[in-house]
Amino acid sequence: MQAKEEDILRLLTTKSVMKQNIFHHTIEAFQLLHRVCEKMIDQLKEKVSSVDPRVTFFHKDFNIHSFQIKVAGDILQFDMHTNVFEFPENHPIRKHSRLIRDPDLGYAGIITVYNFMADSFKYNRTHDLGILAARIFVNKEKNILLETKYSSGYRMENFTEEPFQEGMFRQILLDLIYFVIEDDLPVPPFQNVMQVTVAEVQEKAGSTILRTGKRLGFSKGDDDSFFEDIKL
Repeated sequence: MQAKEEDILRLLTTKSVMKQNIFHHTIEAFQLLHRVCEKMIDQLKEKVSSVDPRVTFFHKDFNIHSFQIKVAGDILQFDMHTNVFEFPENHPIRKHSRLIRDPDLGYAGIITVYNFMADSFKYNRTHDLGILAARIFVNKEKNILLETKYSSGYRMENFTEEPFQEGMFRQILLDLIYFVIEDDLPVPPFQNVMQVTVAEVQEKAGSTILRTGKRLGFSKGDDDSFFEDIKL
């Protein structure tokens, strides 16, 4: 096929415009999620500080596409990717009737949420691991799809019928916070920490040598194939 100018103009006025719409919807979703996080952290801080002020909270902005919240010993890192992605044709989400009728609903912006131990940042343990807790997809109709694994195995397996709203993000955040607090740091197998290099000892002088990170239910034995990985 030889491309014609009208073919390019058609793509620019349809596909490119759609992606711009999705990008701005994702920004809107991220800003709303940010406000929900700030409000919830302030509420939790107010209610818990009177019980024990050692349980600390904060929300911290890095830029318009990145922020953190701290809840006790956990940090949730929220990032919005600036590109729009397409679910591949063989992806299970493509089997849903709405996407069969309108394949363009399979284009989405992505918000990622990673869970870190708060001490990893406090003590600058740069080798510690953050674990993907959730990905939130936003399509051209402002519908969202949640990809995650809680201990109950819950996940939203299709885009919402209605546009995103504050209540949706509040419930997602409640579930995430509950999960990361409930999920405890596992003792590593003895054989995994039998050896340490001199360089690691020198680098970690005054801090822990053990690389730390939660599993959050992600393991090779789990059914983690429902959503294929989208490389960012």
